[in-house]
Amino acid sequence: MENSCRLLGTLDSKIVGVRYYRGGLDEGERVQFKRDPLNVHDANAIEVLNFCDEMVGHVPREHAAFLAPLLDRVRIVLSGLVEAADSDWFIPLQITVSLTHKGEAILLPPNANDSACAAHRRALELFREWGGVSERRRFEILAECEALSGKGPETDLLICLMGGEPGNDAAALSEEFGEFSGADAELLAELTRAEPGPDEETPDEREEQIGAFALKIDRAEREVRLAEKLEFIMKYGDFEHRLILRGTIDELVDEILSKNI
Repeated sequence: MENSCRLLGTLDSKIVGVRYYRGGLDEGERVQFKRDPLNVHDANAIEVLNFCDEMVGHVPREHAAFLAPLLDRVRIVLSGLVEAADSDWFIPLQITVSLTHKGEAILLPPNANDSACAAHRRALELFREWGGVSERRRFEILAECEALSGKGPETDLLICLMGGEPGNDAAALSEEFGEFSGADAELLAELTRAEPGPDEETPDEREEQIGAFALKIDRAEREVRLAEKLEFIMKYGDFEHRLILRGTIDELVDEILSKNI
């Protein structure tokens, strides 16, 4: 089927839960995907298998949330390529998404006027624009996508292929770090913002903010709230830093669940 499918794009993801499975991977190896709808922790679970059909881990929950429904409805086909495979926590993964004949409808503007259809129409317009725009315009597109996410799996797929984040990650973090409230909760709400655009912060301002934070850490590291550190990583870290943060959080949650369920 895959040979007759239309390439849609590539999703930067990762394999989580790798410590719990014996299947091994080499850098540059291709992987397979298998749905696990009976998974007791997540009905959207997608297993990742190596070329020997050994289980290596799972697709992250936030990506499985929109990929699984589209797989179940035979709208997409997935193929995966492993990047560096030397982490005990997670393995960076490129997921190539192709459309089946049924999935071609994802690229057609829906006619209905409800909020979900309106969000998909706008996401589709932005997706078509994405390839030939400046970095500044991409920041603007990602900022607009925040209001469109969570409206449906087709829409979330397009948003993530543009580098956006699906759903409401700030709410998920609030659940996992339930002790945060007040000022900390406000900071957590900012964690899923797109990286600041050129108009939000000049290079000099960026350097000043990073220097001020370094000084604050040096003087009183124990007094710097965890939420402040999370915000700093999300605002000034590159993609790899964000990936490590999200992978670490996912793995810690999985480990706690495995010990208590």
